[in-house]
Amino acid sequence: MCHSDRVDPSVLIARPPVFGLTRDDQTVTAFVSVEAAEGYAEPWDVNDGLWKFWDCDGRVLVPSGRIDEKSSWTRLIATPHLEPDALRSALHHSLQSIGLDDSTLDALPLDDLCQLAKTQLQVQGSRWMDWQPLTWLRDRLR
Repeated sequence: MCHSDRVDPSVLIARPPVFGLTRDDQTVTAFVSVEAAEGYAEPWDVNDGLWKFWDCDGRVLVPSGRIDEKSSWTRLIATPHLEPDALRSALHHSLQSIGLDDSTLDALPLDDLCQLAKTQLQVQGSRWMDWQPLTWLRDRLR
């Protein structure tokens, strides 16, 4: 193994899909990747703690570090902290609110619940990153 092939054991990798809970209205959004979540959520809301993120194992993802000096956005990184029960509860609530049967949801293992949520709650495209080229241009013209 060459030096560049070594993986830092302290780096945790989020296992997709990724789920974001908005703390204001308690809705869950499913994302195909961490990058998709970063591109969708508004950076000031993430930095202010208005979103909570998990991977499909219930691993908590937190904001860390700025993309660049002019950005208010941060990257989401995986932590060792697991909250599978909190993720299950959030997914259950959101799936129930769109009409899925309680007894079906209760019987599913977390991994199956995540896959179901991915198909029912996933967003297409990005919201925040659609504005990034304009933000970048505006910042460069200042």
